[in-house]
Amino acid sequence: MEQYSRSETAVVAILSALLDRGMPVDVAVPGTGQTILHMACRRMCSPIVSLLLEYDASVDRSDLKGWAAIHHAAAFARAKVVRILLAAGASVDIYTFDSSTPLHLAAASSFDSRDCIALLQNMGAERDSLMTTLDTPLHVFCKMETRDCTANGRCLLSFTIFSMNRVRIVSIYNSF
Repeated sequence: MEQYSRSETAVVAILSALLDRGMPVDVAVPGTGQTILHMACRRMCSPIVSLLLEYDASVDRSDLKGWAAIHHAAAFARAKVVRILLAAGASVDIYTFDSSTPLHLAAASSFDSRDCIALLQNMGAERDSLMTTLDTPLHVFCKMETRDCTANGRCLLSFTIFSMNRVRIVSIYNSF
């Protein structure tokens, strides 16, 4: 069993008591539409994420930007939380309103997102999906200033890039 800090244990106990007493698990914050699950995913509170999912939180419910919980977790490179969400049935390729997928958001993350990118790809994330800006996750990844695209010496990214009506296969090994 996973060990939690005393503060995490206390928060889980309080939240569990509230949910047991009828608090709606998918209550949303006015103005953002974010649920407790969205916020817990962003802050990497895996015990809270697990608890909310036990109480049947809507894993693919979107906020007012069209972001589901997995988008929040991927944008903050929370691979452990992404794994929990996927195990609970979250869609690996769910789109935001600007057509971003979790893989797009992990690629754009300012945090070390290599584990999250590798996890999403291993779980079948669509590598060639286009945002409304016509960027694939690889385009988004390359726009970041400096990136190491390897994990343990293995290539993380292999995409098909659609450009000017031509299709080009790009594999990146070790560095850009």
